[in-house]
Amino acid sequence: MPIDVADPVREALAAGRPVVALDSGLLSGGLPRPRNRVLAEEAEAAVHEAGALPATIGVLAGRLTVGLDRVGLARIADGAEAFSARDLPVAIASGHDGGVTVGGAALVAARVGIGVVAAAAIGGVRRDARDSYDESSDLSSLARARTTVVCGGVLPTMDPGLTLERLETLNVTTLGVGIGRLPSAYLGPTEALLPREVADANAVARVAAAREELALPGGATLAVVTVPADEAVPGRFHDRLLRTAVASAARKEISGPALTPFLVRTLHQASQGRSLQAHAALSREVAVCAGETAVALASS
Repeated sequence: MPIDVADPVREALAAGRPVVALDSGLLSGGLPRPRNRVLAEEAEAAVHEAGALPATIGVLAGRLTVGLDRVGLARIADGAEAFSARDLPVAIASGHDGGVTVGGAALVAARVGIGVVAAAAIGGVRRDARDSYDESSDLSSLARARTTVVCGGVLPTMDPGLTLERLETLNVTTLGVGIGRLPSAYLGPTEALLPREVADANAVARVAAAREELALPGGATLAVVTVPADEAVPGRFHDRLLRTAVASAARKEISGPALTPFLVRTLHQASQGRSLQAHAALSREVAVCAGETAVALASS
């Protein structure tokens, strides 16, 4: 699989300096333009502030690219589709531009030797999975990617409890960083209890290093942070909007991989910017923790 690694990223990896990969799935498939590119740049800046080099992953003209520059970010933000790990071969063979989802980014990061990935939220088991059998491919990718993924919990369209059950089955070591319950992205913590809570990024790095030393087969270390309480979107307000968005998707016969981006985009629009503001705050928390984790791993 052709992978272009930007020179600054290649040099940092060769020197053992901290690098954080960032996914671009929501950049291309879920956030409104032009705010999507601004949020991506803000997340990269937060990684820098934490002492690490950001390396956003995307597909440009059929080439997997690790370390998008501003021009590359703009191309993907301008209406390109999002590709999961399953669809990357199609994107490459077709010469397309596109974002890369969390699971795909984790696999690519592990392939090139990046030890930490930042993602605002991961896909999981859908709320209606008992009827739809819908489960994000992020989960199976996390089960195979030997890296540490720092995220803000699961997308709000997912079932937190069922997602945690699948993560356990898939042997993904899951930690809460200063929190004991799995967040639903910009909604904040849910009732789903996380298996372990650690104090900070240094503790995440120690767990990740221990997992690597054990040489457990495949599988990521998943570290979860939460949106600041004063930025979180109220759950009841969001659920009302979600029911409307789901009904709209059904009327338009939107399903499969297109469903989650549609729901996320619709929710951001319907909340009149409130969820987007919360997403921005969450993305910063994730980026800072990911950067600090990368720094701790590089110095260990």
